[in-house]
Amino acid sequence: MPETRVPVDEMQSQFDEWIRRVEEGEQLVVTRGGQESARVYAARDPTASAALPSLKEWRASITIEGEAMSKTVQRQRWER
Repeated sequence: MPETRVPVDEMQSQFDEWIRRVEEGEQLVVTRGGQESARVYAARDPTASAALPSLKEWRASITIEGEAMSKTVQRQRWER
């Protein structure tokens, strides 16, 4: 999304509206006396998924073959 230049006094008077636009992906260049003072952009990508994949589902998808690790360790200790 393109940058939008906004004077600092307008930013202050309509702060909620400007922040909403930033959250939607707009990038702002805040100016004071026509000179760039700050850049404002969203902390996260608005198009990115907000949630991580389910760890519970991922764990459930793993299949393990053979004996349990604890049994393997015990067996190896007895073999020594």
